[in-house]
Amino acid sequence: MKPQRAALFAIAAAALFALLACGPLSFGDTKSQAATLAARQVETAVATIQAGKPTLAPTAAAQKATKTPSAAASGACQWTGTWSTTWGDMQLVQKGKEVTGTYETDSGKLKGTVSGSTFSGTWSEAPDYTAPDNAGDVKFTMSADCKSFTGLWRYGSEGDWSEWDGERK
Repeated sequence: MKPQRAALFAIAAAALFALLACGPLSFGDTKSQAATLAARQVETAVATIQAGKPTLAPTAAAQKATKTPSAAASGACQWTGTWSTTWGDMQLVQKGKEVTGTYETDSGKLKGTVSGSTFSGTWSEAPDYTAPDNAGDVKFTMSADCKSFTGLWRYGSEGDWSEWDGERK
């Protein structure tokens, strides 16, 4: 491979690495941070090649990105607290990776586990708290600033998902 072609390949790899190093790309401002970091990687590498000094080493910005993931991506956000949600106020308690809680609609209950920035579990409601009519799956993803989440719920364990979002009170 010619040196410039190798350097261009390194640029693409570094840009992809920068995007992946920033954590989830679905919510909050993490996507724009990742795009900005990737653009800087490409600009720096192109300038280096134009100067006749191609390098395969990652820039300081890329190295920093791997050391400072968002709080949500690293699992540093806590779900404990009161949330204003699509289905009314919700109170959650997190102990380790386990989360339990309640919400206003039909004396609703939640339970599940946290992995990174995602809470996955089940919801259930009165009168009988059983699927498929009064219980099902739920999945929430915490924002990078830990102040809100976007989520999905469904009846039972199959079928279409609906939105369930919330903001920390």
